[in-house]
Amino acid sequence: MNQNIPSIAARQHTGLQSRVNERTTFMSDDLQVRPYIGTTSAAAILGVSETVVKKLAKRGDIPGAYREGKQWFLPRAEVEKLAKQRRKETA
Repeated sequence: MNQNIPSIAARQHTGLQSRVNERTTFMSDDLQVRPYIGTTSAAAILGVSETVVKKLAKRGDIPGAYREGKQWFLPRAEVEKLAKQRRKETA
C-alpha cells in the first residue's frame, strides 16, 4: 500500500477538523466588533423589526448598506448613529 495516500479515516478526520476550525473561527469573529452587521443585529440595536431595517436600507436611510443576494450588510457605525438619532428624537 502506498504510504503517501491517507486512509479514508484520516481524510474524514481532516475534513471534520477543518469544519470545526471554520466554526470556531466564525464563533470567535462574532465576539469581535464587526464593521458590518445583518438585519437581525441592526433590528436589535434600533429597537425595530427586521422588516423595518430592510426598508430603511432599501430607502437609503442607512449609508453604506448593501445587499448580496437576500442578505443585507449594514455598517455597524451607521446603525448605531441612527439609533442615537432616534433616541434623541423620542427623548
